[in-house]
Amino acid sequence: MASYRLLFILAAALAARPAAAAGPDGFVPYAQERSRMVEEQIEARGVKDARVLAAIREVPRHEFVAEEYWEDAHGDHPLPIGGRQTISQPYIVAYMTELLELRPGDRVLEIGTGSGYQAAVLAKITPKVFSMEILCSLERTARATLDRLGFGNVRTRCADGYKGWPEEAPFDAIILTAAPPRVPRPLLDQLAEGGRLIAPVGERSQDLVRIRKVKGKIEEEKLLPVIFVPMTGEARKKTPAAGLAPERKPDVDFVPTPHKVVREMLRLARVTAADTVYDLGCGDGRILITAAATVGARGRGFEIDHFMAEEARLNAEKAKVSHLVTIEERDIFTVDLSSASVVALYLLPEINVKLLPQLARLRPGARVVSHDFGIEGYPPDAELTVPQYDGKVSKVYLWTAPLRKTTDYFAKD
Repeated sequence: MASYRLLFILAAALAARPAAAAGPDGFVPYAQERSRMVEEQIEARGVKDARVLAAIREVPRHEFVAEEYWEDAHGDHPLPIGGRQTISQPYIVAYMTELLELRPGDRVLEIGTGSGYQAAVLAKITPKVFSMEILCSLERTARATLDRLGFGNVRTRCADGYKGWPEEAPFDAIILTAAPPRVPRPLLDQLAEGGRLIAPVGERSQDLVRIRKVKGKIEEEKLLPVIFVPMTGEARKKTPAAGLAPERKPDVDFVPTPHKVVREMLRLARVTAADTVYDLGCGDGRILITAAATVGARGRGFEIDHFMAEEARLNAEKAKVSHLVTIEERDIFTVDLSSASVVALYLLPEINVKLLPQLARLRPGARVVSHDFGIEGYPPDAELTVPQYDGKVSKVYLWTAPLRKTTDYFAKD
């Protein structure tokens, strides 16, 4: 691979690219977190390309997510960026970048700009990066972030990536950060001779594939199972698939609960190994996984979003608690709570109120724990304040079944 031949290029390639801005005292924000992220999450899993590792160390990942997620920006997981899209797990960004086998001066096309983070990493290695995003709001935000951080060499366009960027073709490398049912033909046509294309491919089951164009022919290899958001637009129209969409869309975008808040929720609810914890809208499964890993509690998570449910299952396997944690792809309003001893919520107040008929079926003594959003008209039996790193605070609330109603409580939440 190119990674073993390119140490002499590293200094020149990086000197041409912008570095993370330092403060007046020379302090670079989150530099230690990025170095630890590279060492523990990326190098430890076998990524060796020195240019890729250097790029990940230098690109300020936290700048590509909202400030409320800075604390989690270097964790081993994706994060939401709006529009039901995510910034990919750091390891996946590094692994896919290494698979492209980039050479100096290669022309790279990215399908799915998202936050702009992947494009910035690519731009640390080659100056010729073209990136397309179907959601114009994301493209505008990414464009502003890239410009602010000095990545003016990245060209972005708001358009459906299905047809690629023909006027700039051919491309030496193409990377897709969303999963089509199959690789669009126009992208294969725009791949240069000897070019490499990396993409997650599939619908309910996805594989990361690498395609090479050799003497005009396409050679494909499957690398590993993955979970990416689906590619939208023309890619979905070309491959209609009945029954793949849930009966209705998720009620809210996934927003991860900070790990510190998760721990306080479990502490306030007095969760033990004897409990069965239900998480309604479990997202990436972190509440259940923490409960299982710390005290041995069993858990059932319910998530209507297929890709989030799959991610939660993989996270439970990674944490070696899949024997304790079950994830169901299911509408939370259809869940029978009568067997739960603890119910975890992080939903908007109007959704919490809709869950009252189900919460009424909890057996006496069962606990309901939530953070930041209460249940209008139902005062908690206990609450606590959790300070955050940025000076903000989260509120954690606990109710014990049967819930008691009091007029106007939480009416202003």
